Amino acid sequence: MPTLSGLPGGEDGPASLCGDFTATPGSEPRARITRGHPARGWTDATATPGLLSFPATAPDRKIDYIFYRPAGAFRVVSAETLDARGSSDHRPVLAVLELVGRA
Repeated sequence: MPTLSGLPGGEDGPASLCGDFTATPGSEPRARITRGHPARGWTDATATPGLLSFPATAPDRKIDYIFYRPAGAFRVVSAETLDARGSSDHRPVLAVLELVGRA
């Protein structure tokens, strides 16, 4: 798995990682993103049950995520999927994060 050291904030700075990971919550690819040292592992801002985003017409699975790190740097204010069926084959995922400090 490639490293993510080229992200803004460097290896240990606050950062977010968002997109279509084509991996369900219990899958190994999804688990690889979140396990590890708390400062380098990613926390799922969209961990709220029921945030299904694919397919857009009638979502039945979660494969789109918004992750952040380090765990103590952000507070998740809200997370939701938007009903915007015509924009993609996925529904958009929105999370509002508040920067609160460093872990």
